[in-house]
Order: sequence, then structure tokens, then C-alpha cells
Amino acid sequence: MEKETKKKIILTTLTVSGVGAFVWFVLRHMEKKLENYKSKYYTYADMMRSSTAERLGIRNYTDDKATLLNMKALFRDVLDPLCDKLGKRVTISSGFRTKELNEAISGSSQTSQHMKGEAADLDMGSKEANKVVYDTIKANGNYDQLINEKDYSWVHVSWKRLGMNRHQELKL
Repeated sequence: MEKETKKKIILTTLTVSGVGAFVWFVLRHMEKKLENYKSKYYTYADMMRSSTAERLGIRNYTDDKATLLNMKALFRDVLDPLCDKLGKRVTISSGFRTKELNEAISGSSQTSQHMKGEAADLDMGSKEANKVVYDTIKANGNYDQLINEKDYSWVHVSWKRLGMNRHQELKL
């Protein structure tokens, strides 16, 4: 049984027993606490925010410790240095994805690093600005995968906290 399904069953049981409101408050407080994490430029909420998830009614949230550590490493080793070099914050258009959200996005890999908190899609609003983002990441050298998506419509970057980073460049 999946983790989310177990949570729903437990919350339903607790709601029926009258303890549900308290449990909901505690879980929501935990989410708020995670949202308060901040690297130099980013929060966990920046990685978990998804207009697609909101539109589809999918809860795109994780409190998995390994996934959160992966996000911290992506911030520390790739995104914060990128922002420092550019002198401004870069927009994350897609960060962490639950399995449900990933499956809802056409063309997403079943093994997407987004589901591990290891990847972010970046979009500065123009192909020219996105090319600058791509070139800056490439020059810095901290990436597992660096992908020019649809002629710089956005840039995908990933970073592995554990294991070897491939320094793989792709054009899709």
C-alpha cells in the first residue's frame, strides 16, 4: 500500500475517532515548518509549488528526509551559485514532483529525478535568458544532467547528492 494511501486511511480513522482535527493541525504545522526552510535564494516550497498540481488537484508535497536533503544539495551546489553568478534569483518552473504529478505530465520519465528532489526546470521568461542560464550552469560545472529543452524554452538541471554526477548535456 502506498504511503499516501496509508496516510488517508489513518486520517480518516482518526477523524472518525475525533482526533483527526488535531492530527491535521500537526501535519499542516509540519508542512509550514518545511516551507520555512530557506537556502540563500530558495525554499522547499519553491521546489514543491506546481501550477499543474494545483490545476489537477494533486497534493505535491513530501517530507521524505532523503528527498529534502537532495533538494538542499541542489540549492547549495547548483541553484544558489547560479543565482550568485547571475546576480538574481532564477525561476523554478518545475521542481519536486510526486509520482502522481509526474505521471500526469505528458512526456515525463518514469524515473525522473524530479521525484527524488534532484532536478529543477528553470525558466527566466525568454529563450535568450534561458540560454544564459544554461551556459552559466555549464561553465560552473556542477550538474548531473543539463538539458536544453525545446530550443531553450526552459532548462532542466539535476544534481545527485550521492553517487557520481554524469555531467551529461542533452538537447530535447
